[in-house]
Amino acid sequence: MIPVYIEQLFNVFTLAAFLLFAYLWFREELRRNKISNGWSEDKNQLYFCNGCHHSFLAKPGQTVVRCPKCKELCFLRRKKRF
Repeated sequence: MIPVYIEQLFNVFTLAAFLLFAYLWFREELRRNKISNGWSEDKNQLYFCNGCHHSFLAKPGQTVVRCPKCKELCFLRRKKRF
């Protein structure tokens, strides 16, 4: 039988916790960069879904997108300026 000491178990659990937190941090950084790339806070890109009245951003040049909340097709029209 292989002897296992409490210090070895503590080191293994500490290493596993560190690797888990490093993985979660790395995944969060990738998610944050993926969301923020290509988006801007311009009022011309803020649209509203007619079905659920959810507001969301759309990239410029798109005319048809799906609402992220209800998945209904939204036809994006340019706002008329007077």
